[in-house]
Amino acid sequence: MVGIQIHFYAIKLMLRLLLILIMLLFFTLPTFALISPTDSLEQLVAKETNQQKRLDLLIVLSFEYHRTNPEKTYQLANEARLLSQKLNNEEAEAKSLKNIGVSFYIRGNYALAMDYYLQAIKIAEKIADKELQAGLISNVAMIEREQSQHQRALQLFLEAYKIAQKTKSDILKARISNNVANMYFILKNNKEALNYYQQSLALKTKAKEQKSITFDLLGIGEIYAQANQPDSLKTALDYLSKALKNAAQFDDYVNIAQIYNTLGLIEQKNKQTDKAIEYYQKAIEVAKKASAIQPIKNAYAKLALLYAAKQQYEEAYRYQSLFITLNDSLFTIDKAKQIANLQSVKENEKKTAQIEAFKNNEATQKERDFYLWATIAVGSVTLIIVLSVMLFLAYTNRQRKQNNYALKNANQELKLYNEKIIESRHETEQLTEKLQQVLKEVSEQKDLLRQKNDDLLASINYAERIQNALLPRPHEIASALPEHFVFYQPRDIVSGDFYWFLHKNYKIIIASVDCTGHGIPGAFMSLIGNSLLKEIVDIRNIHSPEKILQELKTSINATLRQEETRNQDGMDIAICAIDYFPTAYKDILGTPHLEFAGAGCPLVYIQNDTLHEIKGNNIIIGGFNSQERQTDFVKHRIEINTPTTFYIFSDGYQDQFGGPRRSRFMTRRLKELLFSIYHKPMEEQKQILQQNMIDWLGDEKQIDDLLVIGVRVGTD
Repeated sequence: MVGIQIHFYAIKLMLRLLLILIMLLFFTLPTFALISPTDSLEQLVAKETNQQKRLDLLIVLSFEYHRTNPEKTYQLANEARLLSQKLNNEEAEAKSLKNIGVSFYIRGNYALAMDYYLQAIKIAEKIADKELQAGLISNVAMIEREQSQHQRALQLFLEAYKIAQKTKSDILKARISNNVANMYFILKNNKEALNYYQQSLALKTKAKEQKSITFDLLGIGEIYAQANQPDSLKTALDYLSKALKNAAQFDDYVNIAQIYNTLGLIEQKNKQTDKAIEYYQKAIEVAKKASAIQPIKNAYAKLALLYAAKQQYEEAYRYQSLFITLNDSLFTIDKAKQIANLQSVKENEKKTAQIEAFKNNEATQKERDFYLWATIAVGSVTLIIVLSVMLFLAYTNRQRKQNNYALKNANQELKLYNEKIIESRHETEQLTEKLQQVLKEVSEQKDLLRQKNDDLLASINYAERIQNALLPRPHEIASALPEHFVFYQPRDIVSGDFYWFLHKNYKIIIASVDCTGHGIPGAFMSLIGNSLLKEIVDIRNIHSPEKILQELKTSINATLRQEETRNQDGMDIAICAIDYFPTAYKDILGTPHLEFAGAGCPLVYIQNDTLHEIKGNNIIIGGFNSQERQTDFVKHRIEINTPTTFYIFSDGYQDQFGGPRRSRFMTRRLKELLFSIYHKPMEEQKQILQQNMIDWLGDEKQIDDLLVIGVRVGTD
């Protein structure tokens, strides 16, 4: 009995303690909820006096912010980098550099992200930290994947995978295996993708990394779903069922929606239309919870096709309309991100000011023409008056001689004659005064015309300074292409030819452009071309030459409203994209290439002492032609793992008249000249081209702008 009482009181005491504990948790939980992990880490960093512990906390805290506040990540990681250098801690320095790279990657600045990743890789190799090295190379691969460089991204992921195999981290191996599998899946190599997905799944299962298993199960299910064999579809359903169950545990709505879309595709292949529709509608319902637009868009497209097949056209039309609206919204969001750039706005304002300046120059030109005709008219009147006076004076002199002869016989006639002489002198004086007044007015008009000419010349010279300011700076080109020259000689003060250059994300883009006309009209077109190239290549990150030309053609048509105005202005262009990355990473990034596309302009290049020519497409950039058949521009790829010298140019050099027969220089003669000098230093080649043109011109005038660009690549 006593034992029972003791047991009862013990239970009662435990219940009281449990109640007290619950109350304490109830009152203290809100306080803890207000303190986020980053706040706790911030407090620890502020209080920590041990420099090494503070360094470790800074590295962890900087990464915690990378999704919510990448600028804060940069500040903290940079502080960690400086402290790690002070403490001579190379491992911490590499991790700090990695986090700085992550902050730039999240903000879309891939060039700076790549730079910091490569610095970190160099340190990781030095200290032989395989885990860090593999993770960093994987980060570099993600940058290449973001820029649609899928083959290069795959090579880097495989390199990271090879290094990860030498570590003990199953999580790292699994993560990189999943990345490799994703790249093989994108490149439609399902056999290899399946192999790496299964490796990743096995490693995550072993490490009990339950949450991320969904990605591998879904990937395997999608691979089997693409096959049309009954057994494959059954296997796909098995894996997708597991993926759905696993994703549901973590409320992973994005992956759940993707799984439903894939299940709908399987039922569609099984010709189970109603079940497929049910799955697609479930995908939409779940994706809306996560505001995941892409799965919703995919489901809308499939539902429109299925309802159309069932001849339920109202539903088909409704889902097609929803798909188009959502697709347009995605495009608008993407476009808005590209346009929302302060630098572009400033440059557009600058271009507007330049356009107004050219308009004023045009008005000045009309005024100058008016004064020129006025001067001719006044000069003609003045000449008539002077001739009239001279004839009149000659006639008067003759009359005077006759009268003097008559005076000998008639004094009365002499008196009459003298009166006439006096009268004639008076008229002559009046005519002389009028003549002096006219001459004074002519002189004033001449001074005014001279002033107008000076003002016009000053405006054009100012326009030249603006145009030259927009051209690439020589040291910028030289830093990326040490062996190059640009021979640029406008016909007038301003030019319709221009050259363009950009070094970004391990790509060098260089172009020679020949706009319609020369002088002020050509310069006006060059401003438009320069602005559009910057938008397409630098802001919108389109780096493939044929795509740049296609976008430039569309933009010129739209900017000049050529379908409405039938305007024919445009430009010929030769554009090259050159791979540029450190020699140490050629084994990872592959063989460098030169990519070329042209609109009316060729590429001439010399390899192994042999000259080659690639002609550009015969497609107009700009200009309205109702009979034109739309044709895509062609991209040409040239390996540059051996010394290669290439040239791009406008048509000015070969079209210039001169020589002993006063004929055109011609493209054949230009290619022979380039082949004879390609082995010389680049600056000497430029001087030879310049002197050759002087000799060819002789007494002839330059008829067009001249532009020749030469570059030597493929040399270490």
